[in-house]
Amino acid sequence: SVVPSTTQLSEPMWELVEKSLQHFKGFSLPQLLQGENTPSQVLELQRTVETEGEDLFKFYLICQVGVMCGLAGTRVTTGSIFMDEQNSTNLLTAISCLQQVSTAPCHQVYWGYILARAMK
Repeated sequence: SVVPSTTQLSEPMWELVEKSLQHFKGFSLPQLLQGENTPSQVLELQRTVETEGEDLFKFYLICQVGVMCGLAGTRVTTGSIFMDEQNSTNLLTAISCLQQVSTAPCHQVYWGYILARAMK
């Protein structure tokens, strides 16, 4: 195994990780944060959430937050260099907009984030 700690996962947890990797490959939260996504990626996300459910989407989001907290992690052993006030504000804004992924049109979710980010 490339990541030895995965051997400790239960079968249902391993399936959840695998499913998350399979179904969210067309949407990247870090790309959204940088304004590199388009409404079509949000539409793909909406379709995945519709077919696979919001629990899988929530799992994906928490995994992405964890990965981003570890960026530049080799420089310090406590806290997160990357997740400073500005980056965490952008992340919370994106997650707030993504809460509408099941109820709002893809353009509204995407441009809502872009607008909110531009106003900060």
